Amino acid sequence: MADAPLRILQILRAPVGGLFRHVNDLTRELAARGHQIGIVADSLAKDGLTEERLNGLKPFATLGIHSLPMPRTIGPGDLTAPFAIRAIANKLDVDVLHGHGAKGGLNARWARIGARKRVALYTPHGGVLNYKVGSPVGLMFRLFEKGMVDFTDGFIFESRFAQQAFFRMIAEPTQPTPVIYNGLKPDEFEPITPGPDAKDFVFIGEFRAVKGIPQLFDALVDVRAPTGGRQHW
Repeated sequence: MADAPLRILQILRAPVGGLFRHVNDLTRELAARGHQIGIVADSLAKDGLTEERLNGLKPFATLGIHSLPMPRTIGPGDLTAPFAIRAIANKLDVDVLHGHGAKGGLNARWARIGARKRVALYTPHGGVLNYKVGSPVGLMFRLFEKGMVDFTDGFIFESRFAQQAFFRMIAEPTQPTPVIYNGLKPDEFEPITPGPDAKDFVFIGEFRAVKGIPQLFDALVDVRAPTGGRQHW
């Protein structure tokens, strides 16, 4: 299978953040290498920005971009989405189901059940690993994750930290568990001329404790401007 072009279906909930950057990069690069890619995303989280992002991938997603309900928390869509994804995969004769995030991973692996020649891969992207130890909801989701390990053909982690957190909190699978770091494109190394009101430090992300905002503030306490200079923050 590795020597022939693959038909790959990437499954995610909302096309946002680092998760979508990962899907975006994979879709473009895999397409450039001759593989055929399809995308399944949540129809409940649509807005102008998500539509724009997904539309940008249409030239590379030759198997199409498909939308169906995937609620962020537990909902009726959890019962119907796996069957709908399986139907899409069967129609498109898909070789690989790659689930991204907790909800995408769950749907990819449930959709793979019964299709022995189809491979199910999972990249957590944090997901259930973000819940605090002792959280009842986190415990429930981690039990779900542990129960799905045997239905997964391989786990792909974007960082060693995520890999080790999964081993510690969920399980250490016998399946392949490679770490494949997020890449950078050549144009991201182009120099940028700072504007007159540029700041020295910028945080971009969700305002959640798991993003490490308190640690950023703690680190900034010890930062001082050079003598005679001015602080921008």
